[in-house]
Amino acid sequence: LTGAISLLGGVRYNIKMEYFQLTSSAVAHLSWYSPSQSKQVIPSNRLYPATVTQSPTAIISPLTAVGFINQPFSFTVVGANSATPYTAAPLPPGLTFNTANGLLSGTPTLAGNFAVMLTASNALGVGASALTVSIFDTGSSVIREVWTNAPGVNVSDIPTGTTANSSAALGTLEGITDYGDNYGERMRGYLTAPATGNYYFWIAGSDAAELWIANDSEQANKVRRAYVSPTANPAPPPANGSASRQWNLQPNQRSGWLALVAGQRYYLEVLHKAGTGAGDNWAVGWLQDPTGTNNTPSGVVPGYVLSPYYPPPASVAPGTLYVADMLPASGVTNMSFGSATLRLSAD
Repeated sequence: LTGAISLLGGVRYNIKMEYFQLTSSAVAHLSWYSPSQSKQVIPSNRLYPATVTQSPTAIISPLTAVGFINQPFSFTVVGANSATPYTAAPLPPGLTFNTANGLLSGTPTLAGNFAVMLTASNALGVGASALTVSIFDTGSSVIREVWTNAPGVNVSDIPTGTTANSSAALGTLEGITDYGDNYGERMRGYLTAPATGNYYFWIAGSDAAELWIANDSEQANKVRRAYVSPTANPAPPPANGSASRQWNLQPNQRSGWLALVAGQRYYLEVLHKAGTGAGDNWAVGWLQDPTGTNNTPSGVVPGYVLSPYYPPPASVAPGTLYVADMLPASGVTNMSFGSATLRLSAD
């Protein structure tokens, strides 16, 4: 079984199948399938001898790419039918292009959406496509709220219905070990997926911690994906929950498989409650896992995919930036009146 291969309709691709039979009877079949077609043996009318005239080339790599400002970027342009050389222009600031192997790489220095025209060529013609490169400047932080003098070891003991004692930006999804006693904290923000695929998330923490992630950017759609319970462990520290980055102590520390789309923002929230004693901690790990067979994250979620969340004023609708009353101008014969609202689009 091969991995997924991107194929463009109407384009011929070189293929080679080797088969060896030593004794007894045996059979070999070459099958294919896709989201729009069930598994079947490749029909003969889709196969051509090598002597058939080669087709012109075509760009078969994805036509969108996602990157982050001041972070390494790499994208390979692929053309069918022995395509070479390649061209790409204009390039986003900070990126370079290798015309021999189609590698677009570098460190982006400017955020925005950039249209890059691509070409690939062979002896029979030139294939061209437009690549959209989206470079994000996320803000690289979430908002951390802290409630002090809050006894208890359960997330439900965090008095989130009251004003926090402090609030500040946090540039990582990992807390401060041994921050204090009897406090609770809430981290709120957005995660921008760097690549389309299936992800796992893990949470570690003491005494208790929860990870909430929405299926989109809306806070109202958040779902608890993973959590650490304040269950006593046999060896301190800590007395409850897990040690720092201890990802697999409890069965609910790992989320289910989440399908994320590159460039999309997802609302996330972390709740952490610490009682008394040493060892209070929390951290969120992740891993893009196409097979669903891994049990350890690749590391803590990096800061560059994070954006802060600011709760809207209670008096206006979510997403509103400004509200103004509108009245007839002085000296104008016009009885119209009302209000105007400037809002930020969800995307």
